[in-house]
Amino acid sequence: MKYDEDGWRWYDNKPSITTILGNTIANPKLANWYKKNSANKIEKVMVTTADMGTRAHKAFEEILTGQKPKYDDDIRHIVLSFIEWKEKNNVKPLHVEQNVTSEKYGFAGILDFCGYVDGKLVIADWKTSNNYKITNGWQMGAQRLAAMESLGLNPECGILGVQISRDKGEVKTFEYQHIREVEDA
Repeated sequence: MKYDEDGWRWYDNKPSITTILGNTIANPKLANWYKKNSANKIEKVMVTTADMGTRAHKAFEEILTGQKPKYDDDIRHIVLSFIEWKEKNNVKPLHVEQNVTSEKYGFAGILDFCGYVDGKLVIADWKTSNNYKITNGWQMGAQRLAAMESLGLNPECGILGVQISRDKGEVKTFEYQHIREVEDA
């Protein structure tokens, strides 16, 4: 992974899926929040939430790869909720934190998870936020296309968003429908 002078994240000389979405899709709720808060508060909240998400993702990766997770008390509720969800849903990983690239569509990213959830093959993305956005589904759709190309993923693979609220650790899942070929849309 590298960043260019404009702050765009790149993997394998392809722009990151999340960078493309973040720089091309307006988020009215976020724009209104920016208007209501100072630059200092915005920076503090963004750094804090990004840090929590990064640390939670690391703990999830350790759990899914059979390691004992290391985490701080401030994300304990998130990690314990993830463990409970994993056990309840018979989660079996094939790929965890896997680079995926699409030469065909010209983008790349990191796939949080590809494997089985309750016996169904899915790609999944972990979101440690209090809100779930439509762009999360778009991100996973693009990741699925890249995984089909770079990992030979079965086209019938499902798409699952797993949101674990950073406030209470509540787990919600979002299953997305997909289309066989983007060109047919």
